Amino acid sequence: MSCMKNLANLNIKIKESFSEKKELLAAFLDVKGAFDGVIVDILLQTLASLGVPQGGDLSPLLYVLYVAKIMTDLPKTINISQFGDDIALFCKFLSRKRATRILTNSIKKIDKNLRELGLKLAPNTTQLVHFNKKNIRPGEIQIELNA
Repeated sequence: MSCMKNLANLNIKIKESFSEKKELLAAFLDVKGAFDGVIVDILLQTLASLGVPQGGDLSPLLYVLYVAKIMTDLPKTINISQFGDDIALFCKFLSRKRATRILTNSIKKIDKNLRELGLKLAPNTTQLVHFNKKNIRPGEIQIELNA
C-alpha cells in the first residue's frame, strides 16, 4: 500500500478505537539492511512461485515480493500496514496486557520469518506508540524485541 493509504488506515483505526472507548497500541518496525540483505536465491524462488509482475521501481517491489510471506498466520486482531521495508502492526484493545502480548508475539513471528530470509528487525529504529485519550504517558507500555 502507499504511505498515504497506510496512514489513512491507521488514522481510521485510531478513531474507531476511541469511539469504541478502546485504545490502540501500534509498533512501527524497521527491517535492518532490508534491501542489501535480500538473498537472491530465495528471491528467485519467490518470483518463480508468484510470477513477475509489471511495474516501475524494482527495488521496493522485489523486496515486497521477497518478504511476502512474513506476516502469515498473525492473529486476526492485528492490523498490518507495510510500505517497502517499514511495517506497522496495530490492534484495538480493551485489555492493555492482552494487546501487549498479542503485539509482542506477532513481532516475534515476523522477526522469525525475516530471519529465515536472512533479514532482521532494527531495534534502534523501532517505535511503540500508544494512542489513547486517558493521558497515559509515553513509556508506560513496553514490548520485548529480540533483534
